[in-house]
Amino acid sequence: MASGTVGKAKEEILQWLVDGNVTTVILTGKHGVGKTTMAREIHNLVEQEGLAYLILWVHLNRKYDERILHEKIAQQLSIFSTAEKLEDDDEEEKLEPLQQKITKKLGELKSPRRGGKKFFLVIADDVPLKLNDEEIMSQLYTLVPWYEQNFFKVLITRRENDQLTTDELKKKHNQNGKTRIYQLSPLDSKESLTLFEERLKTTISGLDFKQLSQAVVEISKGIPAAIITIAEALKYIGQHESGISFLKRVLKDAASDHESAYHLTRLIYYWCDMLPDSMANCFLHSLQFFRRHGGVHHNELIAHWILEGCLGRVDQIQKAYDDGHHVLMELIGRGMLKRQEDDVVVMEGTVLSISDHLCSHLNWIASLGLANVFEDEKWERFGRITPTDDMIKSLCSRKNWEQVSTLLINGKRLCREDAKTFYQSMQELQVLAVFNPLFPLPLSKMTNLRVLVLRGCDALENIGDIRDLANLRACELSGAISLKSIPDDLFFHMPILRSVNLSLPNIKSLPTSLFSRRELRWLILRGCSCLEELQSLEALENLEVIDLSGALSLKKIQDDNFSSLKKLQMLNLSQSQVDSLPSIHNLGELTHLLLSGCSYMRRLPSLETIPKLQVLDLFGAGSLEKLEEQSLKDMGELKVLDLSGTAIRQLPAYISELSHLYLRDCSFLVRLPSTREMKQLQVLDLSGARDLVEIEDQSLNHLRFLRILNLSKSKLKKLPSISGLKILQTLILSGCVNLVELPHLDALEELEVLDLSGCSSLKVIKDESFEKLSHLQKLDLSETQIEFLPTLCKPSNLSHLLLRSCINLKKLSPGVSLSKLVEIDLSGARSLGEIEAQFLKPMSHLQILDLSGTRLAELQSLSELKKLRQLKLGDCSLLKTLQNLASLKELEILDISGTAVGYLPPLDNCSNLRQLLLKDCSQMEDLLGLGKLSNLEVLDLSGTRMKKFPYEIQELTCLKHLDLPDLKDVNEIDWGKIKHLPEEVNWDQCGITKHNITLGKSDKISMSLRGTKFFKYLEKNPELLETVFKQFHLFVGPPKEQGEDRTFCLFKGEPFFRDVCFLTRHFPKDNNRFLEVSGSYRLPNGFESILKHTQYFSLIDNDCISFLSDLGAENVPAMRGCWIEKCSEMKSILSGEDGGSRMGRNLEVLWISNVPRLMSLGGGNLQTMDFKNLKHLYLDCCPMIEHVFYSSQMPENLETIHAKFCKRLKTLFRCKTEAGSCTLQKLLTVRLFELPEFESLGMEFPSEKLKLEHGKCPMFVSSNLDG
Repeated sequence: MASGTVGKAKEEILQWLVDGNVTTVILTGKHGVGKTTMAREIHNLVEQEGLAYLILWVHLNRKYDERILHEKIAQQLSIFSTAEKLEDDDEEEKLEPLQQKITKKLGELKSPRRGGKKFFLVIADDVPLKLNDEEIMSQLYTLVPWYEQNFFKVLITRRENDQLTTDELKKKHNQNGKTRIYQLSPLDSKESLTLFEERLKTTISGLDFKQLSQAVVEISKGIPAAIITIAEALKYIGQHESGISFLKRVLKDAASDHESAYHLTRLIYYWCDMLPDSMANCFLHSLQFFRRHGGVHHNELIAHWILEGCLGRVDQIQKAYDDGHHVLMELIGRGMLKRQEDDVVVMEGTVLSISDHLCSHLNWIASLGLANVFEDEKWERFGRITPTDDMIKSLCSRKNWEQVSTLLINGKRLCREDAKTFYQSMQELQVLAVFNPLFPLPLSKMTNLRVLVLRGCDALENIGDIRDLANLRACELSGAISLKSIPDDLFFHMPILRSVNLSLPNIKSLPTSLFSRRELRWLILRGCSCLEELQSLEALENLEVIDLSGALSLKKIQDDNFSSLKKLQMLNLSQSQVDSLPSIHNLGELTHLLLSGCSYMRRLPSLETIPKLQVLDLFGAGSLEKLEEQSLKDMGELKVLDLSGTAIRQLPAYISELSHLYLRDCSFLVRLPSTREMKQLQVLDLSGARDLVEIEDQSLNHLRFLRILNLSKSKLKKLPSISGLKILQTLILSGCVNLVELPHLDALEELEVLDLSGCSSLKVIKDESFEKLSHLQKLDLSETQIEFLPTLCKPSNLSHLLLRSCINLKKLSPGVSLSKLVEIDLSGARSLGEIEAQFLKPMSHLQILDLSGTRLAELQSLSELKKLRQLKLGDCSLLKTLQNLASLKELEILDISGTAVGYLPPLDNCSNLRQLLLKDCSQMEDLLGLGKLSNLEVLDLSGTRMKKFPYEIQELTCLKHLDLPDLKDVNEIDWGKIKHLPEEVNWDQCGITKHNITLGKSDKISMSLRGTKFFKYLEKNPELLETVFKQFHLFVGPPKEQGEDRTFCLFKGEPFFRDVCFLTRHFPKDNNRFLEVSGSYRLPNGFESILKHTQYFSLIDNDCISFLSDLGAENVPAMRGCWIEKCSEMKSILSGEDGGSRMGRNLEVLWISNVPRLMSLGGGNLQTMDFKNLKHLYLDCCPMIEHVFYSSQMPENLETIHAKFCKRLKTLFRCKTEAGSCTLQKLLTVRLFELPEFESLGMEFPSEKLKLEHGKCPMFVSSNLDG
């Protein structure tokens, strides 16, 4: 720092603090200059010298008031220790008693026994400019008697005041003589260099950082925070092998062209590009958030990520929070975020300076834009929140829910609450987000709401009750597939509405009241696939983002121009049917224009007056034939241009500042004009431009920043010179069938990926072509005509060598160590001489080895290849034996199909094996140890000569596909031993029905399976239902698209599980034909044959069926009992049609559990005897049903009825006939539990016969049995 060394600065500040006349010291300076770091140094020094009774830290970069200051002090004094303790308190501590407790605690600490000249030091960090330091002091003074006020010392850190110079500040504060100001200046060059070296240490060895260090000093301008951020970025990059290669290239370039600042920026961009997608979304949102707001508690930041859609679909709040916390720690670990005390998170200025177009490839748009919506409002945002019990809510105890102002909750979690009483207590609720709500919510009385999110609200049919929420700033109603229309006046009483997300797939028009909300900034209509017209946006002059992506039916926009939308930054009409845009003349803030998939778009309006446009995406705009020449002339900010899939025939001349140019599948583009003006180009993609035959430039060497060049599937016969592309990393020429020769590649020393696959005319590659490519990691020469592999660099860094179907290849590169290979593919290289196993020994990193179709005759021990995951030896017809595979513990795929191998070595150690392919191994007659392959998914035994049926398949709980051999040599098959079958089996080819059958001891088939293919096989072979499957207990797991449930396959076919299953469902234990179907199958499709023979049926987790009678009475003539569980779309058991009536008459047992939308057992005008034979009825967790039976549906044979956790249930029987004429003589047992609105049974019962049990039914009087 300019005013002296750090040591002198600390000494001067310390002298002020011990001065009895000084109470306040202010550290001021630029953002990131090191004010907080200096405060920590002073803290340590005061502590070492024993000068303070206590040192307290208070971060004030968020909303500040007297309570916040006192609460932060109280926490550090252990008056209440943690946020968790605060949550358990019965009520929030009043300010005055809190002050008294603090005063008492301070008095205890300031004991005469301690001796010495001491004080209390409060460090107030990052104090906003608008907050007066005298105000802080006056509030601290309330904590001690007036005669002890000098015991308080305050060290304040705050940014420089642009309105006042340091001298003016000193003059202002010297009026009372108690304040001192110290301005921290940036570091000088030497200090900057020292700090950089200290932070970087020696994490990345073997690199010369002299040139880079000078660049760091230059670009950081002596700001310590900038230096530290850059050092953290370099340390993270250096942890990855590809990152080290990139660092070496940048250092080399920086040394040669003296453009250090540019190359340092490249490093920062590379750092950001290493982020995975969900993490990149969170990072991009954080950029937007911290540019507008100060530090934020990490819980609130994660809640923002959840609400903005950064973490994808939310099914469980706790999981979403955990995912967000993982991302948070990753971003902190990478140096992109910084955590302060009290779990406050900030972003350093260096990171904030990163341009948004870095993440432009994401095309990610926040769902609500809350960072923008509340930018200029004085609002506490979400307040203090915490994750608890699968919710994120305001910090308070369960007893004080009236204090809840923020609540994020999942619909399934909400099912555990009574919606009316749950929300009645939360009168102060300001932020409410419900994910996947299962029933309507009482929203009309939540008048304090500022943010409302109902996401994934399938059950939402009417939203009129939100029209009076006048305080709403942000509103999201998305995914409501049942919502067909929106009231026209819905938003009329919301004058300050700023963000609207109506991503509703079935609405055809938008309410007119929306288009008069002048405060609106964020308009998200994503996925409105039925919306046909967009009304005028003229009045919405504050709009910043318009997202209509996925509006597949949108053809018309009423406005001829968007001239009033001066603040518009992003316009997204992707996948709509609009054929032209309104005029976007003079939209000076527009940065992103996204029109991908607009297949009807024929022309663009002039873009001349959009100076800030960074991204223009026209991918898939197949009708667009040209861009106006002058349109892009003055667009110096345009970085990304995507014309892929358009009908463009030539490029405009004026596109000089591009960094990314995509022309994929531009099938009308015959000639690429000169790119000499595109000197900043990093990516040029012409893949799939199948008519491209010419590139105007004889050389592309002017593109010295080009990193990726993709010319795949073009008709080029010859490439221009590329020897000057010194930093080119990826060159893709796959499918260039006319390419007969390559230009010199030896100068491309930074090349990492070279793909020449499918260049079927390429016969010769010059031997020296690859010798200098020391960074080459992937080389793909598949399907070329080469006879020899050119000499590779020594030593080679190659990790992927692909020579698939190189039918003329005779020899590999001699004398080169390929010790770093991860994958080698020689499949189909049938001209290659006999392969010796010796060449594999050095490849200790090898994960994929494919020698299929080669002349391999013997494969020696593979014990050195401990990382091998795939071993493919299919169609190696000369191969007769396979050596011990015990060391291949990571093996996932083993393919020896078509070999002469007759014995498979033990696979006991191969527990990770996913695929075992033995097709056409005609010498193989037996297979041992199969049951130990617990993760096996695919097993192909077709073409083997097995003598016994492989019963061990029942132990393979992950098996999805099974190819059995022809079973003609198998003497018998005991179906009773088969407990599990995969979804896909080659039933027709294995001939299983032609052979003798035994059923085992049980004479009953009991097994689990997936999908409907087995039942279709039974339909083709109906005789099996009268022989093998005369008695069955079958459990069908969810379709594969719904994911895996391994416990389902593991237990469902076992006798113990089966018996427990029948007991809980009250089905007879000795029932002979039972079928359980889990998952969203569209019944009865595919199940007709088995349903006709089913007596007891269980339906679980199905969201496709609205009525049980959708099965069709003709398909379930034998059904006597039914269990229905977690069927989210089922509204009624039986429909009002005659088929439903017939089905109801057959039922004897009906169990319904967790069906959130169930309104009744029968709809329509059913006949009297609909449930004539019903004996047992069980209702559990059905929140919408109010009455069970009506007078026309009396179950005269009913013996038992149980009902619990049905929050709206009022009566069991709603009987409108005269008293006594409607009786149930056989009813013996009624059990009622947790029915808050239940009033009566609804009819008379003979009290001497009825056994009535009830609990937690506050409105039910048991003595009143006549209803």
